[in-house]
Amino acid sequence: MIISHKYGFIFLHAPKMAGSAVKISLLRHLGPDDLILGVLDDALMQGVWPTRRTMRIAMRPRSAAWYRKALAVPLGGRRAFGNLVNWSVKRHFRDVYGLVTHSGADECQRAFPDEFARYRRIAVTRNPYDYFASAYFWRYRKLRDTERPTFEAFVRAVYDNSPDHRGSDFRRKLGEAFYFHRDGRLALTHVLRYERLGADWVQLVGELGLPGDAELTSAKTHTRQGRDYRTLFNPETRAMVSALCAREIEHFGYTF
Repeated sequence: MIISHKYGFIFLHAPKMAGSAVKISLLRHLGPDDLILGVLDDALMQGVWPTRRTMRIAMRPRSAAWYRKALAVPLGGRRAFGNLVNWSVKRHFRDVYGLVTHSGADECQRAFPDEFARYRRIAVTRNPYDYFASAYFWRYRKLRDTERPTFEAFVRAVYDNSPDHRGSDFRRKLGEAFYFHRDGRLALTHVLRYERLGADWVQLVGELGLPGDAELTSAKTHTRQGRDYRTLFNPETRAMVSALCAREIEHFGYTF
């Protein structure tokens, strides 16, 4: 999530929607009093520094764990420093605002009601069927094929809101929570579509008043190796995803 007072926007970070890349790209141009939650370790590894206000939060000792992480920085270098900054900011947002990296629209509105009412509200959308495929491979990227659950088992766990395969945890992070309020109202003023992210980024740069040469970077490596998401689905899994993501499929016009 980003709260930018300089440019007057809030960026809601739905997972597996290129949100990390967008946040790092925006971070390069934020003002000193703007806030950013998440991806600070990846940003620092790319040489992109957090805002002054974010760094003040990060470097404020608050527990024995903070000191242990700080003592590891001389040996761990930039990666250890990035982990300290990212961890510390996450703890602050959790303790003060009740927010996590992937908090939805209603949670953000409760934490920052004035900004939510006045600022542009931005998020990236993605075809839900493609999103489920991407999330599946990313979640089990460190497991061998014989160790990971089947795609059908993963989708069913999410559909059933089951703790199996962390289905309940995944269900809380579906796109609907970032795009809509619980009463069904659209929460966003601006939508970037994953499928045309480059073009939508250029348009956003102009609308926000970012420098004309602001570029969209990359942050996470691909784990699907170009596999078409349609090959993973059967009629049952397609029906389950259609039901889980019905509101965004209808509103944004996605198809299988």
